[in-house]
Amino acid sequence: MFSSNIQTLSQADLDLIHRSALEVLRDVGARVDHERMRTLLADFGCQVKGSVVKFPEQVVEYVVGKMRDPSNQDHGYTGTLPLNWHRIPKEARVVR
Repeated sequence: MFSSNIQTLSQADLDLIHRSALEVLRDVGARVDHERMRTLLADFGCQVKGSVVKFPEQVVEYVVGKMRDPSNQDHGYTGTLPLNWHRIPKEARVVR
């Protein structure tokens, strides 16, 4: 006999994870090695110091909103912005 005890995260848990991620992106930031991408992110409203980019909450919420928008659905999958792969520089490191 098979038994399973699957638990899902509550909305409060999801909200806590989201708020925590916002804090990390805002206060700690992320290393971005590609110089042109850092320039684009600065133009978009991010704070750039050396190779570290800090993301204001408004920027993150804007992008997350776009990701959740069903009109951005690509090949039956919602969750990422559609990318124009031909516009990404060859030297950029992209993790798929």
